[in-house]
Amino acid sequence: MKNTIKIVLRIQLYIIMTIQILFSCIWMVCNVNVIPLFGDSHEYIRLSQTFELDEYRTILYPLILRVAMKLQSWTHIPYHSIVFVGQTLLCFFCMYYVVHTFAKLLQLEQFGIVKKAFISFYLISIPMITFMNFAILPDSIALSMLCLIVAQCIRIFRAETFRWQEIVCLFFAFLAEALIRADRVYSCGLFILIFCVIMLVKKKGRVFVLSSAITVLVVGMISFCVNSATQKPGFYNRVSTSAAFVLLDRVVWPNMAANYDDYSDEIRENISLEEAQHFDEHNNNVMYYLAPLLEERVGHARAEEMYKEMAGVVLRNQGGKVLYDITDDFLGFLFAPTTAYLSYHGKVETNNGWNLHCCSSKTPKLVDQYVRSYNLLFGVVLFICAIIMFLYRSFIIKDEKHRAFIGLWAPFLAMTVIISLWFSLGDGAPPNDRYVLIGHMTWAMFILGMFGVSQSNIKTKGKI
Repeated sequence: MKNTIKIVLRIQLYIIMTIQILFSCIWMVCNVNVIPLFGDSHEYIRLSQTFELDEYRTILYPLILRVAMKLQSWTHIPYHSIVFVGQTLLCFFCMYYVVHTFAKLLQLEQFGIVKKAFISFYLISIPMITFMNFAILPDSIALSMLCLIVAQCIRIFRAETFRWQEIVCLFFAFLAEALIRADRVYSCGLFILIFCVIMLVKKKGRVFVLSSAITVLVVGMISFCVNSATQKPGFYNRVSTSAAFVLLDRVVWPNMAANYDDYSDEIRENISLEEAQHFDEHNNNVMYYLAPLLEERVGHARAEEMYKEMAGVVLRNQGGKVLYDITDDFLGFLFAPTTAYLSYHGKVETNNGWNLHCCSSKTPKLVDQYVRSYNLLFGVVLFICAIIMFLYRSFIIKDEKHRAFIGLWAPFLAMTVIISLWFSLGDGAPPNDRYVLIGHMTWAMFILGMFGVSQSNIKTKGKI
């Protein structure tokens, strides 16, 4: 009877996954010739023509678009369709590599090519991952490289003997990640360095630790040199990000008007109450309205001092609110699938609605059905069931098979935490699941693991 229930549950899960894959395939077929309406897409298209970058854009994605445009002239296939297909294939192969790594380390003998491909198709059929695969944005490639980085760290840690090919793969994945998104050299570098510390604590061979640490150093140097050669800071008159500007974005917004009377006379002379109220209306007003306005009036150096002073006033008056906002944003990023469900129903404020709007220009009803089913089933119902199963298997019956899976899954959760902290501490804007695609993938893997591992013939001592 117990085995019959497990089989029924597994069949139901496969049916749900299959329906989601079908939603994804239908949307891709309908939208292969449609460029989603993201504002950043137009900027990347322009940069692919000029290569005139400021400090907020890196060279790799405009270069990829230029190559796709060259291919269009040879093949007469629209360049954006080439990009969409290329990004989707890359994402699939990286997901397959992750699934293969899990299957090999857990020694899941029944996981053949078909089953691994099916799970990989499911992972790329997560709505926001599908949408980013079909967008002129670097987020899809950034996710693919992020998955490779985490998978390689797991493989290096579990390797019985040192193999240079594992380090080489980590190096190129990290280099591509650093050149596709400028901020990832820091977040991914931190992840790899934490991984090095763990290897030291576990007394892993020094060659493993040194080669991984050198990878961070070399990639950091290369990305710095490439960015220095290709970027022109301030080229588009966007305010440079600094610690003071982060305080303005994270702490002062949207609390400027509420604390206006406690600012110094100099600040109130240069920023009117009406301007402070307008600043609080939308997070874009931080970079594109108030910061350039104030820097024009008092200069960059003095403006930064004012950012710090205003942040100090807000922290004294509303420190609890600022901490609550940071925690709220962090949880919103960390639990991306559940946040997407709450956002869809208007329970929390995020940028998810804009993302869906940008991807709905041709098939709005399909997008609505596709996203609504995912948000409910994987963001709430199956997620809650998986949490209950995790607690039961880990702390009540202490199932070794689940512990083995969690040991492999934990690095993906750690990377999700780092990315979530990066955006919640450094940016006051509401959570945007474009930036935490790794979160959607991580929790999907958790659900599949909790429902699948207990039914698998697992051996817990797998090695690479």
